[in-house]
Amino acid sequence: MVAIDISHSARKNRKAAALGQAPVVPQSVMGRMRRIKWKLLCLCLGVYYLTPFLRWDRGPGEPSQAVLLDFEHGFNRPRGLIDYESWLNIESGRTGASPQKAQLLRPKTIGLAAFCLVLAGGMSFVFATGSNGSLTVEHDRNPCFVVLSDGAIRNGYDVKIVNHGATSRAFSLGVEGLDGARLEILGAPADGKIDVPADGSQTVRVTLTSARENNATLRFLANDEGGHSYAAAEHFVAN
Repeated sequence: MVAIDISHSARKNRKAAALGQAPVVPQSVMGRMRRIKWKLLCLCLGVYYLTPFLRWDRGPGEPSQAVLLDFEHGFNRPRGLIDYESWLNIESGRTGASPQKAQLLRPKTIGLAAFCLVLAGGMSFVFATGSNGSLTVEHDRNPCFVVLSDGAIRNGYDVKIVNHGATSRAFSLGVEGLDGARLEILGAPADGKIDVPADGSQTVRVTLTSARENNATLRFLANDEGGHSYAAAEHFVAN
């Protein structure tokens, strides 16, 4: 049996490194007790979830469930052991007064129903009008730019395209706000299309080269073959 203490792991790892010992890291612990634990867990969950589906023919007019708990006869408890009742009727039963009938159409019930309808309508509107994709662009932090041998400035970006649709789509990537800039997608095919799987995402490495000597605000665009367009703003750093 292996006991692992991961408290204050950073301080212990530094001390272990100074003494030439192996650092303490979280590990997967296996052993006999672990296997017994998983077997008991699977057994209990199997009994809990599968027992209600076991059937037994008890004859006409009788329940067909194989395992039943008879509260009325076997446990000597009356029917209706588990029931719902309002607090007002509970107090009325204590005082001996007759219980009141439940009223379904009450101001509170009507208000809750109206709130649920408004909430369902708002969620339906969001799902119906929501975008089926998105575009995010992150500029390199270090270095922010690179000066090439010909004096041009090159910036690097990580571009992520998300496809929420049910089918895969091919996107073309472009940029606005920097005239004469050269956009390169590293690892992209000859046609420059970026294939994004259905309900997935694709991250590509992009470089932007320009002779501009001042910073600029850019607008990246991702367009698919169906005419959908997604935009994201970023900066071109030159100094």
